[in-house]
Amino acid sequence: MALASLGTIAFGNELNRAGESLSALSRIMRLTQPSKYKSKPNRISQKKRRLNARRLGYK
Repeated sequence: MALASLGTIAFGNELNRAGESLSALSRIMRLTQPSKYKSKPNRISQKKRRLNARRLGYK
């Protein structure tokens, strides 16, 4: 029984460390990518803008 609980604790520690390294990696990736890829445009409002521009005669 004691060995099983020790194994669970060790497994929990490994999962915790894996989660921390993943968050560190995502932080680095966020810093290295160009700023234009950080936020995605709202596709619906983008479509509305295009339709409006077409109605007003812009290209």
